[in-house]
Amino acid sequence: MSVSPYGSSTTTPQRNDRSPEKSLKNVSPIMLDLLQKKKIPPEQLGIEIGQGEDIESILTNNGNGNRERTGSKIYGRPDNHELRILIFTACYFVLDGVTLTIRRLESYLRSQGAIVKIVTTVPDDATSDEIKDIIVVPGIKIPFGGHSGYQFGSGLDEATVASIEDFQPTCIHFTIPDLVGMEGMKWCQKNNIPYMSTWHSNYADYVAYYDVCSILATFFTPYFKRYLQGFYEQMPNLYVPSAYMKEKMINEGYGVCTEIKVWGRGVDMSLFSPERRSSEFRRSRDISDSDVLILWVGRLVPEKRPNIWTECVKRLQREYGSKVKGIVVGAGEANLQNILDGVAIGAGWLSGVALAQAYASADILLFPSAVETFGNVTLEALASGCVCVVEELCGKHLVNHGENGFCCTAGDQEAFYRATKTLVEDKMGRQRMALCARQGAW
Repeated sequence: MSVSPYGSSTTTPQRNDRSPEKSLKNVSPIMLDLLQKKKIPPEQLGIEIGQGEDIESILTNNGNGNRERTGSKIYGRPDNHELRILIFTACYFVLDGVTLTIRRLESYLRSQGAIVKIVTTVPDDATSDEIKDIIVVPGIKIPFGGHSGYQFGSGLDEATVASIEDFQPTCIHFTIPDLVGMEGMKWCQKNNIPYMSTWHSNYADYVAYYDVCSILATFFTPYFKRYLQGFYEQMPNLYVPSAYMKEKMINEGYGVCTEIKVWGRGVDMSLFSPERRSSEFRRSRDISDSDVLILWVGRLVPEKRPNIWTECVKRLQREYGSKVKGIVVGAGEANLQNILDGVAIGAGWLSGVALAQAYASADILLFPSAVETFGNVTLEALASGCVCVVEELCGKHLVNHGENGFCCTAGDQEAFYRATKTLVEDKMGRQRMALCARQGAW
């Protein structure tokens, strides 16, 4: 038995199915209401009509036994020992740091016997197998910034609410403050369902990095921040990934009504290890053992500051020639990828052992992003024995300046260049820091 932030001990439920089969005999009353009054076809709600089942007689003689009336809603209470978690997120099928964190959490909850479903938007080409544990919500695609695949949920429709009620969650976890999250929170309040939230992205900070937004930033940002505070201050508990983020949010006015707590991150030390360093990884990309390999891991989007990374690598290549190599693990906006031509090797998205090899086979992680809430990339690099150059405020909880890397002032391209140059020139110092990097990742 283990205690979780969901306010309950996780035990193996008697019913351990991941996706309970729906039939007309066991659906929730709100589902029946949609079938009867709204005339929504059963298949649209994911309900299979069994052989010999008579729709009209079941609708007329609905005998769902263990139901409690809460306000104007009829809500089915599951057995008390079951932990049924519903996780709200915007883009479960876009593999970024947020989604990977959510997927690890989902996997852990299932391993502890919890029944989990995800409420999210889905891409047009999602298969039925991919969405078997998904409650689909309509989404609005982000129209700027080259964020391919990213959507914001536009709200909860009747079919989605019916699916939520049919799942009978014992706790709901919100990971994004979109309209779906806001309506989901109101549903929790109306039906007396426990809920909590985690903070994953500094949304208001992103605005300054996009031309289409910077025009409206002066007008838009204060209202957006007010909306975010209105959302998160209704949370009984808000979990943030680092002490830095807790301090930042309190300074910005959060924490008046909600209790802000730190829910940190970890790393798989057996997967991300210096032992994964691979001569073949380097040789196959025309990188010799004596070359200094500078790494980028993540999306190529303006808020991550790939322009600083590119300019630093360019300057070092002009000074040291082919001794300095750059490699990018990730993808993003086409115009940002184009500037990598002749500067860095594009490895695309990597995961698992392939990603671990990339970290361990590199010599320096140059990560100038100033919008990180934790820095999973930094922690994975440190565990792999890769020295890190990071932004000071959001990276100093992981990087001790001068010991396992360097911390630089946000946006100070010259500082990032000088720190990286120091590591390029000092091989012995770089190796000493690499040992400290591994030790500091525990």
